[in-house]
Amino acid sequence: MQTLQVDPPPSAAPIFSPSKLYLSAAQVRQRYGNISDMTLWRWLKNNSFPAPRKINGRRYWDAADLDAWDAGRAG
Repeated sequence: MQTLQVDPPPSAAPIFSPSKLYLSAAQVRQRYGNISDMTLWRWLKNNSFPAPRKINGRRYWDAADLDAWDAGRAG
């Protein structure tokens, strides 16, 4: 019998490192009101949103970068 490895669902817990918290694209979209992937892509294309880091071919955002972006937008 062969077992398959399945990727975790988008709602899985964020990735932790000793000093950083990373959020997946699905978690980032949810953080900003369930925006579409196209909206996130536009924000990235316009350089108006923090750039993600690639980890194993997937995009992850540093929560501190997102917090700073939020603070800059708030005033």
